[in-house]
Amino acid sequence: MSSSPRFTRPCSPGDRLLCYTDGVVEARTRGGDLFGVDRLADTILRTMAAGMSAPEALRRLIHGLLAEHGSPLADDATVLLAEWRPTTPGGSIQLTSQTLPLQHPAR
Repeated sequence: MSSSPRFTRPCSPGDRLLCYTDGVVEARTRGGDLFGVDRLADTILRTMAAGMSAPEALRRLIHGLLAEHGSPLADDATVLLAEWRPTTPGGSIQLTSQTLPLQHPAR
């Protein structure tokens, strides 16, 4: 039985892990461009640099994505942002996740 490859990295206080589905980066802007990984990373990095919490960073990302798209998304789009907080009881990880609304096909 083979084991799956694993990536490990020591966490420092405040480290964040961002996970997302392809529907986030493949969402189209009003101009037809992909929202893209660069825009996703830029939004998260700017909120972190400004000292915003993980929930606020995720809120701004979602509002930015939906504002750029201009309508509900046509593909699944889920984002998970985890923040390491070793000073809380048990050294917990704060998870903030959000599934964005989908555009329902006309019947």
